[in-house]
Amino acid sequence: FFFPFSTVLKSFMMACQQEPAWSTKRRMLIGAAENYFKIWNSHDLKQLEATFIAKDATLMDWEVSKQGTKEVVEANGNIFKKFPKIEIIVGNVHPNFKDCTIVCEIIVKLNDDKNTEIKVVDIMEMTSDGKIKALRAYKM
Repeated sequence: FFFPFSTVLKSFMMACQQEPAWSTKRRMLIGAAENYFKIWNSHDLKQLEATFIAKDATLMDWEVSKQGTKEVVEANGNIFKKFPKIEIIVGNVHPNFKDCTIVCEIIVKLNDDKNTEIKVVDIMEMTSDGKIKALRAYKM
């Protein structure tokens, strides 16, 4: 079989212009994580709940382990009550498009009298549409 060079070149150019599926998923993971942290920093529990899957989300950190989206959101609400000025600064993010997870290196600033900062690694498991299924947080 022989294909004219112009046909081969045209096919190659079209393939190069299309974004690979992994790149789209990578952008989705990063965008979903950025959105989650933005909402978390706003302390808006209603919007925070919308970032998780409907009912079966899980949360595990060095102090709590929660099963169910309502309980996960309630645990975050308790954090906001205890530290009303708390905020997260996002550092490096490491998306894994193969299993729909993203690892985020963050600094949790309590904004308390001691200016406490906690270095944390969050691992988020997500659905294909960017909802959080599980969030595991580890102190560094």
